[in-house]
Amino acid sequence: NSKRTKGLVPVLSATKRCILLSGTPAFARPMELWPQVQILGSCEDQSLSSEDEFVRKYVKGRSKSRLAELHTLLIGTLMIRRMKT
Repeated sequence: NSKRTKGLVPVLSATKRCILLSGTPAFARPMELWPQVQILGSCEDQSLSSEDEFVRKYVKGRSKSRLAELHTLLIGTLMIRRMKT
């Protein structure tokens, strides 16, 4: 995490509304998703409730099925993805 991200997490977490934009393919490096997930708030799913659990499940335990699970979870809760046409 960059210093800027670490500084913004508490500020953005305290806001009522927050929209994060990224041009980076999110699933190429799942660890880079954690600050965004933390800022937007955890879901009912326990895999997004702590950084340790997120890393264990989606970074260290990375597989095609885990990435598909993460994609489904994020699309259903936190993420809107625009597809290029």
